[in-house]
Amino acid sequence: MSDASFWDKAATSYAASPIKDMQAYEATLTRARHYLTANDHLLEVGCGSGAYTLHVARAVGERGQVHALDIQAAMLRQLEAKLARPENQDIRNVRLVERSAYDLPFEDGTLDLVFGEVDR
Repeated sequence: MSDASFWDKAATSYAASPIKDMQAYEATLTRARHYLTANDHLLEVGCGSGAYTLHVARAVGERGQVHALDIQAAMLRQLEAKLARPENQDIRNVRLVERSAYDLPFEDGTLDLVFGEVDR
């Protein structure tokens, strides 16, 4: 089974599962915010259902941009559903990108920061 087909089947339950270590999650968000400034253009590689996406989108503000990249359409649909919730209507700076990290559609010099989480 390919990675994409695995995540296609797992996307809904993955997105609904709680964060296992909330203290570590919050510490990671705090560290990440230290590196972000308003107007930054970011690429999140392997965004999944958007656990970090919503937070960094708010951190870079209206003039910033977050490109949320994932190889799996089902994960991006989960993120799209989160963005549509009433509590996230203020977030309008996220662009969903269904693509492999090995085939990026960005010109050199257009991104201020690239980040991602790798599960092992």
